[in-house]
Amino acid sequence: MKEIKKQLFSELQNGRMGKIVDTTFRNLIERLSPEGFLPESLTGYYKGEFPRSAGCYALLMLENGRPELGRLAISYVFDTVKALSLPRIPHVIGEGRSFIDPIDQIDGSAHNILGYARLCIEAPDEDFEDKYYEYCRREIISYYDFPYFYFNYAHATSPFASHRLGLIFNMQYEHDREDRLWACFDMVTQSFVGAAGDAMLRLAEKRGDGELAEILRFRTKAHREGVEKYMTFDVEGKKLYMEMRLPDSNFGVPYSALGFTNYGPIAAGWEGINANILEATLDHIEKNVSYYDASSDSTILMQEYNPDGSLDMQTYGKAIAWMLEHQRLKGEFDKIYEWFKFFNYYHGNNDILCEMFYMKDGKWVFRDYGNGEQCIWFCMMLLRLRRELEEELS
Repeated sequence: MKEIKKQLFSELQNGRMGKIVDTTFRNLIERLSPEGFLPESLTGYYKGEFPRSAGCYALLMLENGRPELGRLAISYVFDTVKALSLPRIPHVIGEGRSFIDPIDQIDGSAHNILGYARLCIEAPDEDFEDKYYEYCRREIISYYDFPYFYFNYAHATSPFASHRLGLIFNMQYEHDREDRLWACFDMVTQSFVGAAGDAMLRLAEKRGDGELAEILRFRTKAHREGVEKYMTFDVEGKKLYMEMRLPDSNFGVPYSALGFTNYGPIAAGWEGINANILEATLDHIEKNVSYYDASSDSTILMQEYNPDGSLDMQTYGKAIAWMLEHQRLKGEFDKIYEWFKFFNYYHGNNDILCEMFYMKDGKWVFRDYGNGEQCIWFCMMLLRLRRELEEELS
């Protein structure tokens, strides 16, 4: 295994993968405007800025010694919401404090609250913290209340799902499945709202905000219990986490297939889940989405399988990143190297990461080089890997 680690580190220092990571990371720094606007696409495939990207951008910059850029990106989102008197963080905003798409995606909004809270805790800046604390306080309380949080603390023994399901509802979860928005309880939303709640609880305790701390201690506990009870189901004799629970006017029904959405706890760093169930879930997924690519002689992972058991022959950058992070945490460096072989073979014509690749007429097609969200997650996870290998091998 040590030889594999040496190969990975050499690739990340001097090889093709290292060039992709370094070029992409440098571009992410350079594309942020002096005002904090972060364009999502370099190719024009997407318009404007996706605020969810600002949230994970803050985490990336926090981990890599540039928290001031994270603060700038988060500030632009919050200031735009205030300037336009918006009721919530929108899906897409424009340059010059305008907005393009107002749809409500709570998982994306939670990225920003998580980014804000972690910046305040891990790289304190009193002015930044004070300026946005009341706004983020209101936001996190709203996430843990109706219409998002299906729980009523005054009726915890109620027979009604809306009172005791204990899950966060996303009315517009943006999924590649069927290329549509899903109204559902999904694992990405549970994870990012859960992580944001935990981080805001730590910040409330740091600031001596006993009222918020009490609210969040109670409601995040109810949330964890809801996920344990109502986001698990039996698959082949094993207890696994669902990808989605679909509403049915009662307690909902499980979506039968699994995929990258289940990696939400890995991405968000949410500790509010059962580690054994999560591991069993991700092991099951990886066995069912493994794909051998003969041209690159690599075995990689597609991002999900379908209800009929077939593979969804595509993978987004963040799905790859979250899977890579899981493999790093498990010490499966040989599997990470398979990804390196794939990218070395196919990603030779552009030094900036693509948004995604998919199979068409027997060939891989790569789309939207420089996509913000995908590039951010990819850099975050591979820079973690590089730091770990450098520390171990130096």
